Amino acid sequence: MMSFNFFYKYMIFFLAFTQTVLTNAAKVLVLLDDNSLRATHSIFLEDLSKLCKMDGGSVHVFHTSDKDVGLSYFGEYRYDMLILMGSDFDYMNENFEVSSIMDFVDDGHDLIIATDASASETVREIASECGVDLDEAGSQVLDHLSSVVTKQADETLITSHISKSSSDILGVSVKKAPILFRGTAQIVDVYNDLLVRFLDAPDSAYSSDPKVEVPSLAPLVGGRTLSLVTALQARNNARVVVCGSLEMMGNLFFHAPQPNSNRELSQGLLQWAMHMRGELRLSSVQHRLKDSTLDAVASSQYTVGNVIQVSMEIMQFSKGKWVPYLGNDVQVEFTMLNPMIRKTLSHDDKGNFFTEFAVPDVYGVFKLVVNYDKPGFSRLLFSQKIPVRPFKHNEKERFIIAAYPFYSSSFSMMIGACIFGIVFLYRKD
Repeated sequence: MMSFNFFYKYMIFFLAFTQTVLTNAAKVLVLLDDNSLRATHSIFLEDLSKLCKMDGGSVHVFHTSDKDVGLSYFGEYRYDMLILMGSDFDYMNENFEVSSIMDFVDDGHDLIIATDASASETVREIASECGVDLDEAGSQVLDHLSSVVTKQADETLITSHISKSSSDILGVSVKKAPILFRGTAQIVDVYNDLLVRFLDAPDSAYSSDPKVEVPSLAPLVGGRTLSLVTALQARNNARVVVCGSLEMMGNLFFHAPQPNSNRELSQGLLQWAMHMRGELRLSSVQHRLKDSTLDAVASSQYTVGNVIQVSMEIMQFSKGKWVPYLGNDVQVEFTMLNPMIRKTLSHDDKGNFFTEFAVPDVYGVFKLVVNYDKPGFSRLLFSQKIPVRPFKHNEKERFIIAAYPFYSSSFSMMIGACIFGIVFLYRKD
């Protein structure tokens, strides 16, 4: 009987542990509009599989015509990431409608779109829902100056360099070879703080249909206004990548005779979309009175004018481990309806951030807020209520320096009244 109970408890523990491991393992669904992409993009799929196996995940590749595949099963999502590779997704099954895919992203899951100039309306609508507008069907990015020199003149095959800000996020060196690109351009809202332009078009590039002759005076959209690879870091920390070139991630470009960094960029995009890069973690948020060892207890003892010390730890996930974050733009706010104090945090290069400030001369319920939303990085949000009380009757100053003139006038009146009484009573006519 004892051995049976031991075996029963062991099986329960084993099943619970197995369920936890399976829950944390990432599952990636790849949808192809053409099965030939399995061969032409085999290196990209292999890199994706290696990244998934690092966390115990798996990759599932299907064609859009497969009827048995779906994002969810009885209301539960079966995958953590969806990758759409191709241009024709208008005839997918009902499990992959635009609304279903956007609900997938709204629930905190990730999405990668790799398409080209012949992107279908479904792809365009999904990209538009994410704030990215693909150029008209048939239009490609052309460049007469930055095009790759080949045996046959091809102005649609251009080169571009990754920016410094994108290099810091994706881990691709700016000094490496350029990126080969052939595909469609993207127009993004420059005022949208959630969008990150990982790869821009060269200054001399423009977007047009290469099969149509463009008048010399025709207004064209071009230069740095065109984005080639755009990413969305949503407020729920879901991530979306829209790549306007399917060939950019193909074997042909990876092994092109021209030196390029296409594979490094594709690996960086995969790592970013899978939260292996640009992921921040906030912990150990503490606040206390200055020169005090108390933290949580001291929160009920703050009065107007107290100096509060705030400290926290922010780490960044990079190369498979958590390392100190070295950002210089992290701020903390002390708010009551509106921020009354906003301070930039300093750090010691070890991930420890700190600052101090004086409580304003207003008592009530305040909030200590950290709302760090940097493009390309996961959002950090922390909020804690902190009551600030007025002085007790025995905590106020006995004599206020500003009231010394009133004190002197009061004592001078009393002294004058005493002198007047003495003179009036003892004066003899």
